[in-house]
Amino acid sequence: MKKLKFLMIYNRGTNKARVKGLDVLSSLTQLKNVRLERLILPFVEKHGIEELQNIAKLSLSLSEGFENISTFTKLQDFSLDHSNDLELPLGNCNMSSTLSCSITNCHQLQILPYDFGNISNLRLLRLSALPRLEQLSVSTGKLVQLEYLDISLCEGLKELPKEIGQLKKLRELDMMALPSTVCYL
Repeated sequence: MKKLKFLMIYNRGTNKARVKGLDVLSSLTQLKNVRLERLILPFVEKHGIEELQNIAKLSLSLSEGFENISTFTKLQDFSLDHSNDLELPLGNCNMSSTLSCSITNCHQLQILPYDFGNISNLRLLRLSALPRLEQLSVSTGKLVQLEYLDISLCEGLKELPKEIGQLKKLRELDMMALPSTVCYL
């Protein structure tokens, strides 16, 4: 187990399962990739998983209760799909090693953290199918390394912040199926 690099915990039931005992994972120092699906994780940050400093990829699908991923200092790829949580588990957004962030199908999410722009090395940001997302954080303009931005299917998005014009390396902006009232640059 100490050489384990990929861990996938997948609940095949129709209801989400409450997971206990993830604190034992703190001894897996070689673990790089974690995928959790259909789980409730109400206590993760308090019980040792924050010691998993080598995690490079974290994927949460149909899971809830994960409160803070900013403790994973080497996280390069974060994916959150089909979460009912109202807030993102990004903590203080000081994740300088994160290159890719994908947040999709989170139908309750209305706002991004105000300091979202602190993810300074982010190159790919996918905010797709977030129907209640009302605005992008003005700090989005601080994502100076961003090359790809997907805000497709975000029907609640009414305008883009003017700071988005500061994204000098942006090569692709996917705005499929946005309301016609969105102010385009």
